[in-house]
Amino acid sequence: MIRVRDILALPGLQDARPVLDDGTGLDNYVHGVGLLDYEAFTDDFDTFDEHEVIFTGLGFTRGDSALGESVLIRQMNQGVSAIFIKDSLIDYVSDDLRAQAAQTNTAVFFFHRSFTEDIVTDVKNTITAEQREMQRGNGIDKMLEVRDIPGRRRLLHDTTGLMGSCIACAAFPLPATMDSLAREAARQSFDEAIAAVGVPGWFLCWYRGCILAIMAFDLSCEQVDARMEALCRVINESAGISECCGVGDAVPLEYADRSILQALQSAQAEPETMRDGVAVWRDTGWAAFAGAAADGELFSSECRHCRALVAVYDEDHEAQLLSSMRSFVACGGSISATAEALHLHPNSVRNRVAKAKEVLGMDDSTDRVFFAFLTVMFLDEGHHAMTANPLDSDE
Repeated sequence: MIRVRDILALPGLQDARPVLDDGTGLDNYVHGVGLLDYEAFTDDFDTFDEHEVIFTGLGFTRGDSALGESVLIRQMNQGVSAIFIKDSLIDYVSDDLRAQAAQTNTAVFFFHRSFTEDIVTDVKNTITAEQREMQRGNGIDKMLEVRDIPGRRRLLHDTTGLMGSCIACAAFPLPATMDSLAREAARQSFDEAIAAVGVPGWFLCWYRGCILAIMAFDLSCEQVDARMEALCRVINESAGISECCGVGDAVPLEYADRSILQALQSAQAEPETMRDGVAVWRDTGWAAFAGAAADGELFSSECRHCRALVAVYDEDHEAQLLSSMRSFVACGGSISATAEALHLHPNSVRNRVAKAKEVLGMDDSTDRVFFAFLTVMFLDEGHHAMTANPLDSDE
């Protein structure tokens, strides 16, 4: 969503000066823009809607500052996001107008430029680009929700326009602090980078904190998989914006949702697991299972339910079973390693494991089986065993 602070980054507004210096209205959303002037057909003044931005030279007032003030206050009460006034009219901004701006959380600025229409056009183009980006993201959301194959394939085409033998997705994370203009510039950089490497068809959008690239090929999935890592590394280095990249499997078009989710999940991989800044889904091992588990609501809800049982016991008895079991899993099911990690006697760890079995209704399970159960219970959190063998041979 475009905010007032985003449009201040436009070239024609970088010198705009705020009437209030406390940041009033900077985070207001912007849905529209227009010029405030006299409307001859209605013998009245244009009235703007909520979340619109107004640019005005107040020429219709013919020097009547009281009239100018009353009209601007009227717009503030309508819920406009911001008002930009030509800086030659600084005397029109009274203390009452400042107070009303603060009360209605309306951003008010003085700006200096001869061709106001050009600025309005720039703002309108920025809003249009952001709305188009939101539509792209909404299309991806729908694609991930649809479960029938024909419907998914149709949505892929309607959203991206792509055709081919298969598609593969890549996700390039961007800083959360990037504003809308910077994200659009980043998208254009990736667009140029992908064009330069000769991908037959592609679609880009801002999605879940990443530039998501859906690329179509007239090759087999195996052929695309063999070249995607190197291809995405070149694209990322050429764009020069993101520090890493997540790559999904090449899949038939009707399974595009799978590659999208794989790319997004891979982009969150630990840096040490990446190869020169690229994480390929099929090579992420345990993280791939954890990501898939976290995406499955039924699976995750069962994991949360089991953890809640232990958490309730902890709260009722001022115990630490849940955190102890996390350590037990992280230590590969080793009683001695868990005891060392928690600074406890091994028997204390055994007692906690036994109590956790009881709480979870697994009293008759061996430690080996219970360790496997706990591994699954914590899977959607990303916790996993750090050792090669589930249990030490002497336990």
